[in-house]
Amino acid sequence: MLICRTAAIAKCRYVVDVGSGLGHLDRLLAYGCGFRTCGIECNEKLIVRARNLDQLFEKQARAYNRDILLATNTPIHIRYLIDPTIDSVEFIKLIRDAFETDEPFGIVGLHPCGDLGPTLLRLYQSCTNIKFINIVGCCYMKLTTCEETSSNRYGFPMSRFAVENKFHLSYNAREVACHAIETYLDRLRTGQHWQFKIHAYRAALEYLIVEKYPQLGRTALANVKYRTEMSFSEYCIKALKHMDSKLITKEDKDSDMIKTFLQDWKAVVTFYSIRLFFASLIESMILLDRYLYLCQETNDDGSCSLITLFDPLLSPRNHVLIGKRDQQRVCSAVNNVL
Repeated sequence: MLICRTAAIAKCRYVVDVGSGLGHLDRLLAYGCGFRTCGIECNEKLIVRARNLDQLFEKQARAYNRDILLATNTPIHIRYLIDPTIDSVEFIKLIRDAFETDEPFGIVGLHPCGDLGPTLLRLYQSCTNIKFINIVGCCYMKLTTCEETSSNRYGFPMSRFAVENKFHLSYNAREVACHAIETYLDRLRTGQHWQFKIHAYRAALEYLIVEKYPQLGRTALANVKYRTEMSFSEYCIKALKHMDSKLITKEDKDSDMIKTFLQDWKAVVTFYSIRLFFASLIESMILLDRYLYLCQETNDDGSCSLITLFDPLLSPRNHVLIGKRDQQRVCSAVNNVL
């Protein structure tokens, strides 16, 4: 496992999982690898469920082996919202209080959303007690940019090179970078073109929302799986399940303009396909910007690496950014894992 290898090189046995959710990674690292783990999650309901899963695991483990010792490795779960304003002193105190020790630790982030990834990178650079960091990006459209905030703690660009060259990515560009091109190509190869009609449905619904409620233009719609018999009206109900489904009336859905949109669904699919050509390019810009940030701050590119780890069909965001504080080169060690 990559985390185990990186932690071993950094001589670190404490791991902090930021955005831990139900704590699956924490349990694997704690019970399976012997680490002391702390999961940080802002959703109290997820924390409660994570603790219940810990108890269930320990109960089942003892049913197989009564003498097994698990209590010392039980994951710690704390509720905390890490935002871009957090400083190193506040963060170190949070972790020290959780572990009740000043021991060095590593940070892992499995798909930290939006600005959380850049925030973790800044904490890593400013806290010498953090010996390594492994993060996988996610939700790039939620990144703040230097044009969108007066703060200097924005999500893009981060590196000196990108800042000096005034790199800019619009919201739409960052949103495209989140799309799963591999899954899309796989469906194209298998001839499942009819499934792409869902994109025309989504485009038509988004058009109606923007026309009637411009302030809701970037509101996330629920994901809906297309069926051959699914009507546009049925799609709208499912896509708006987290909103008020009455926002869009029957008259809106049955308008001549919307009917024309839906008849031209293949044109929407063509446009969507062209957009996807740029997905990997834009994601690479974001990832390399973060990689350059780590390199410039450490003054040693051997302590940083950016690798492809997961199968993109299973996890489209499959690049891991690694930083560690050690004289040895991380790349050779990581290659032993792959």
